[in-house]
Amino acid sequence: MKEAKYTPGPWHLIHASIEPPMFRVCTDDGTTIAEFRDAENARLFIAAPKLAAALEELETEVAKQGWINCTPKPSERQSRINLLNNARAALAKAGLL
Repeated sequence: MKEAKYTPGPWHLIHASIEPPMFRVCTDDGTTIAEFRDAENARLFIAAPKLAAALEELETEVAKQGWINCTPKPSERQSRINLLNNARAALAKAGLL
């Protein structure tokens, strides 16, 4: 896996204004790294590094454990291959693979 090149966390959500609604994602030192009009997108953004780390760990373990090949059914094997490929595609899109 590649080393992450994004601003290291932790990141915090700050409700910057009420009208219009504005939410800022800031680092511990108060640097704003993103702004959103709704809290839901801001929370997803804040969770992204942990989601990426969890997906990296899962991809590594699945690939290492031979999970794909331990089923006798071809349809299950293909489903597992698809799951692993989807995880890898998401990591690649994030620049982590």
